[in-house]
Amino acid sequence: MWWLAVSVAVACLPPPRALPSKEGGSDLAPDTGSPGDSGQTHGSPYDVDGDGYDGEAHGGEDCDDTDPDIYPGATEIWYDGVDSDCNGGSDYDADSDGYETRPDTKSPSSDTDTGDTDTEIPDQNDCDDEDASIYPWDLDEDGVFDGCGWRSLGAGLNHTCGIQSSGKVACWGFGTDGADRPAFFSEISGGDDVTCGRTVSDRIDCWGSDAVVASGEPEGEYLTVSTGTRHACALYTWGAPYCWGATDGEAPDMPLLAISAGEDHTCGITTNKTAICWGSDSFSQISNIASGNNWSSISTGRHTTCTLGPDGLACWGLDAGGIVTNKPINVFTSVAVGADFACVTQDAEPWTFCWGAEAFGQVMAPMIPLTGITAGDQHACGIRTDGHVECWGRDDHGQASPP
Repeated sequence: MWWLAVSVAVACLPPPRALPSKEGGSDLAPDTGSPGDSGQTHGSPYDVDGDGYDGEAHGGEDCDDTDPDIYPGATEIWYDGVDSDCNGGSDYDADSDGYETRPDTKSPSSDTDTGDTDTEIPDQNDCDDEDASIYPWDLDEDGVFDGCGWRSLGAGLNHTCGIQSSGKVACWGFGTDGADRPAFFSEISGGDDVTCGRTVSDRIDCWGSDAVVASGEPEGEYLTVSTGTRHACALYTWGAPYCWGATDGEAPDMPLLAISAGEDHTCGITTNKTAICWGSDSFSQISNIASGNNWSSISTGRHTTCTLGPDGLACWGLDAGGIVTNKPINVFTSVAVGADFACVTQDAEPWTFCWGAEAFGQVMAPMIPLTGITAGDQHACGIRTDGHVECWGRDDHGQASPP
């Protein structure tokens, strides 16, 4: 009968063989994994450290088969020189942006990697190794990094724009229409509802809702650009100024070392290092210019201008918020003037000092080292030592809330 034939066949089967144990006690061939699995093995003679992965010498994925704490997928301990997870990447590049943070160069003041003279940002030292968008950059492509993180900032009326590590522009706040630019930039300047930048090829590129300025950008190559209210100015490669938009007054026919555009007046520094201004004089912006012939930088707000040099700081024009009468007495390295306040930095002490109107906290600069400070109408921003942007002051349009 059919049930008897089946019973006889089952009775004649050999006894089952033992399954392989974790210790490898079976005489079966070891499991070396198969395509598509985790690569983990169990009881393999090629897994010397017993971490479940065969060594690379035998076709496995374990990059160090003498250490059970090193295997594919292990927790990576950064900056110890050990590739714990066997992914083949640098143990000194946690964010995988291609720039390392070595233990001997973690401090921005150290410079032990190449022996160059750039002590601000050591070569290959990533100032934030947890953010792949922040890394060192070489503006002049001379082989020495000039900074790390955001390159430059330009604050306007209710917005701020900046140049990222990559050279691309990012903006935040109100009045940033058209900010998704295809070009790479080396300088940027914010105005009321418009922003202009100088590309890496020294061309001027503008955008925003102020069509007079945004559509009137000049052709050719330029040294620098400054954006004000309803107008902007740039310096030709030989230093002569060119202004466009709703300009007030005629720009001087002479080379300048620097230029800064305000609301209805513009100022610059001549090759003799004196200050010069043109445009509206409604608040003595051009008739009460500071004397002196050793100025090195200049910044113009709405109706006020400040300039500085090795002998100190000078301000003139509308005394909004006490910018003119309450200016600090010291030697500073940079100055940025807003509508009713101003900020300065100095090398002697790594802080930013602001003075003027306080209604929106625009003078409450954080007590941290900052570079590249820029002042908008009633807010300001600077770049921290970790390469990120710090802003303070009026933020009703998100102008003080960087990405």
